Amino acid sequence: MKPTATQIRDIAPAVRYEIKLFIELYTRLVQGETPVDWVASNARLEAWLLHARNLITFFETAPKQRYKDDVLSEDYGFSARPLLITKRIRDRFNKDLAHLTFSRIARTRNTSESRKAKLWNFKDFSPLLERCDAFVQHMRSEYLSSSGDAPELSEYTMVHSGVLALLAKLGH
Repeated sequence: MKPTATQIRDIAPAVRYEIKLFIELYTRLVQGETPVDWVASNARLEAWLLHARNLITFFETAPKQRYKDDVLSEDYGFSARPLLITKRIRDRFNKDLAHLTFSRIARTRNTSESRKAKLWNFKDFSPLLERCDAFVQHMRSEYLSSSGDAPELSEYTMVHSGVLALLAKLGH
């Protein structure tokens, strides 16, 4: 599928939403905010991981590898390229988030070793955060500035502020 200019324009708010939720949840996780219970804690973590997984596909997939009607960064003139996300992280996305697998056993036993293996290192996602920053800047300076869509440009500007604040918090 080759999306039309109208489709690309119309899906820009959904792309922003993916980035915004990834940033908002990332910020709360890094700050160590404590949800009210374990269900809320797991839901927040899984939502963050889902947005991360969506964005990795968005940033890494070239148009020739597009799956059906997936939205890609290249639809906005932002080159697809691999992110420096480790194989361990990619495997955990697939094994812990997207599929029910026996490999979860190593991270779900009630031992200190299992609890340690279950933790996600938030700094492992820095390459994705940096790519979000570059994309949001691209959207503001290249795509949206020429489109005349002032409200969406304003929304991307607010998202960029969140990205910059999180990068600073992580020492970038």
